[in-house]
Amino acid sequence: MRILTLFSILFLLACQKSEYHQLVTAELASGKRHDDIFLDVHFGMPAKEFYDHCWKLNKEGVLRQSNQNNAVYFAVDSTLTEHQIDINFYPNFSEDGKIVEMPCLVNYRNWTPWDKDMEGDDLVEDTRDLFAQWYDGEFIKLERAGKLPAWVKVDGNRRTVITKRDENTAKVVITDLTAEVGEDTRAKGLK
Repeated sequence: MRILTLFSILFLLACQKSEYHQLVTAELASGKRHDDIFLDVHFGMPAKEFYDHCWKLNKEGVLRQSNQNNAVYFAVDSTLTEHQIDINFYPNFSEDGKIVEMPCLVNYRNWTPWDKDMEGDDLVEDTRDLFAQWYDGEFIKLERAGKLPAWVKVDGNRRTVITKRDENTAKVVITDLTAEVGEDTRAKGLK
């Protein structure tokens, strides 16, 4: 009888968990690892290796320094999206100097405030479609009290969250959920 009561309580608690929390729990329990981020950058990559890799891609013309000089600029292949998209990114590193999170700011290259085909919500949708291509799968919509909705995909240890930052910017944060980091390290990213 006690086992049945305990099972019932656990079942009720599980039902009360949000779809997001159930997804995270299931994916982490799967033991699968997805360390790739993009452009052959991955979780656990040491800082020096990241800098060397970006320098190599810069020499090849794939990347360059962002206009704000605080990130890496990547012009996404225009065949992947309806409008040309640019990504500015710079990782957060663990205390031992390895990539644990990748915040990105995404913009339409030719954005203008009067072009209604390039509004913030369209950018979020195009960004979501791009990452769904890269990560092979769909995102779920996460409603957040007092905030704009977020689009989330969890693959094993890799969580990708896409939100609208403003009318011409989407924010993407790709996080290794298994990384041990201090709260002040995670989610600093690009403001």
